[in-house]
Amino acid sequence: MTKDYEAIPCEVCRDLAPLVADGVASEQSAALVRAHLAACPACAAEWPGLAADSSAPPPPPEPDDARVLRRLHRRLTNRTALLLAVGTVGGTLLTYSRYSLLSILFFPLVCGVLSWQRDPVWRLLPLLTFAASALVNLAASLAFHSYLNWQTAVINSLVIGAAAAGLCLLGALAGRWLAYAFKKEEKQE
Repeated sequence: MTKDYEAIPCEVCRDLAPLVADGVASEQSAALVRAHLAACPACAAEWPGLAADSSAPPPPPEPDDARVLRRLHRRLTNRTALLLAVGTVGGTLLTYSRYSLLSILFFPLVCGVLSWQRDPVWRLLPLLTFAASALVNLAASLAFHSYLNWQTAVINSLVIGAAAAGLCLLGALAGRWLAYAFKKEEKQE
């Protein structure tokens, strides 16, 4: 008749004990190690916290990867939406400031960077830019240019919005072209 602690040799127990202590061993391995430690005083002296009758707390539960990824994705989505909103409104207001020529660079740059990074949200930027530019221009035209009738103000606003959206699309095209060029360059090396 074999002794209970001989179910696994001492060498195997010493190899598995650190894994059990870290909580990464399988349930069957942990049970074998604990049974061996309960019956073998030499091994139990080396690993006193792993004995079967030990009151050591169980290892913490593994993090829920899906939950962590959802939370991270939600944070990134919220930050991207905030960046889009601030960028669109900021660029539109920049258009009507004394630095209006900077908007010619601003819209393509923001959209180009987003498309270069392959962030699909760049597709929203031309639409948001069109809407924001058209609305701000319509409000400014009706408020400050009383000589314009509302039809002319609407047409003027739509043209300004289309120009801003066109600048975004040019930036997106440049960003995709750069992404393709750098990807092709990486493959050649």
